[in-house]
Amino acid sequence: MSGIRFCDECQNILHPEEEKNEHRLLFVCKSCDYREYIQDTTSMEENKIYQRDFVQSFAESFIDPDYCLDPSMPREKIICPLCRHTESAYLIDKEPGDKFLRKIYICGKVNKNGRPDCRNIFSPIKYLKIVSRGETFAYREYGTADEVLVMLHGNLTSSYIFERTFAKLSEGFKVIAPDFRGFGLSSYANKLRSFDDLADDIQAFMKELKIQKFILLGWDLGAAVALKYAINYPADIEKLVLVNPVGLDGKTYVRDSEDLTPLPEWPGEAELIAKDERCGQFMDALNDRKKDFFKTYFIDEIFTKRTPENDRLDSYIENFTCQRNFPEILACLADYDISETGTGDIYKIQNQTLILSGKDDYKTPSKDALLIHKAIGGNASLKIFEDGGHVLMEDCMDEFIETVAEFCFNDQMEEEEQQDQIEEETNE
Repeated sequence: MSGIRFCDECQNILHPEEEKNEHRLLFVCKSCDYREYIQDTTSMEENKIYQRDFVQSFAESFIDPDYCLDPSMPREKIICPLCRHTESAYLIDKEPGDKFLRKIYICGKVNKNGRPDCRNIFSPIKYLKIVSRGETFAYREYGTADEVLVMLHGNLTSSYIFERTFAKLSEGFKVIAPDFRGFGLSSYANKLRSFDDLADDIQAFMKELKIQKFILLGWDLGAAVALKYAINYPADIEKLVLVNPVGLDGKTYVRDSEDLTPLPEWPGEAELIAKDERCGQFMDALNDRKKDFFKTYFIDEIFTKRTPENDRLDSYIENFTCQRNFPEILACLADYDISETGTGDIYKIQNQTLILSGKDDYKTPSKDALLIHKAIGGNASLKIFEDGGHVLMEDCMDEFIETVAEFCFNDQMEEEEQQDQIEEETNE
C-alpha cells in the first residue's frame, strides 16, 4: 500500500490524486509543482491509498453465534464459506436507512459438547466497484464449486428473485447473481441507453472477478440481456439458459380474459416514457414504495400460477421496489428487436442454449420461446413446463433446478459414462 510520501523539492507531504484522463494514481505537492506518478499501474498494492474492510454490518456485530443453537431459528441448507458445513441458521437484517432486506447466516456446526464449533457469521451479499463502468454492483454469491453459474434477474425485480434456488444450486455451482445497475442495491450513476449497456456491465463485472468462462442464465428481461451478452461476447459463455424469456421483439403481454394482449408500444425515448400516464403510476409507486400497489401487480401479472406466502411476498416487494431506472428500461425494451425483421442478431447465437417457458406464462408467453428456439436452431433445446407460469423458480422449483443442472452437466456426465465404459472394457 502506498504510504506517506514527501516532496523531493520541498519535503512537504505529497497528496494523492487521480489522473482522470488515464485513470492513474499520482501524488502532488500543495506547496510547489512537484508531481510523482505511480510507475507500476498493474500493482493493486502500489495503487492503493487506503483500505477499510467491512466484514460485518452493524447488526452482525451484535449477533451471538449461540443463536444457532436456538431450535426456533429458521434454517437453510447453505454452505458456510469458512468450514463448509451445509446448514446455517439465519436472521433477517435491515440496516438503518437501507431499503433492502437481507439474510445474515450463522453457521450451524456444533462440537461434541453441543456448543457452536465454527461460529462464523456471514452474508452472501457483496459489492464490487467497476471504475470503467462508473458503477458499484451488489451481488449474491453462493457455493465454491468450479462450475460458475451467473444468474440475471428481470424487470421490477432484483437478484432476490432467485433466492429460493440458491441453496440447492450452490451444491453443484458457484452461483453469482448480480443486481443490474439501477436495480436492487447496485448504484445508478449512468443512465441506460440499451441492453448492450447491461451486457457490457456484466462483462466488466466478470472480468473484475477474473472469471473467464461461465454458464449464463437470464430470466424475463435478464434473458434479453443474456442473449445480448452471447451476441457480443460468445467466447465467455459455456452454455446459455433462457428462462421465461422476453420475445425477440421485446414485446410483453397482459392477460385480457383468456386472450393475450401485447402491451401498447412505448415511445422510444425515456424522457417521453416518463411522461406517459401508465409509466407514471409505476414511478409513483416505486418512489413512494406503495406495497399494496405492487402486491396487486405481482399477484395479477407475475406470480400468476403460485403466489408466495405473505411474508415472502413482502420480502420480494421490499427488494424489488428499489428500482430507479423504470423509464430507461421501458425505452430499452422498445428499442430491443433482434428478430429477423429487426437486427437479425438472434442468428449469431452459436452457444448451446436451453430455453425454459411456462405453459401458463401470460407475461412472456411460450409462443415467444418457440420463436427463439426456432431461430437459434440445432444448438437450442426447449422445455415448456406444464405447471409453470412466469416465475418457474417459484412455480416448479425442484423441476427447474433439476432441468438446469442436467443441461449444464450433461456433457460432463456423458464423458464420465464413456470413461467408465472404457475402464470396464479394459478390465475385461
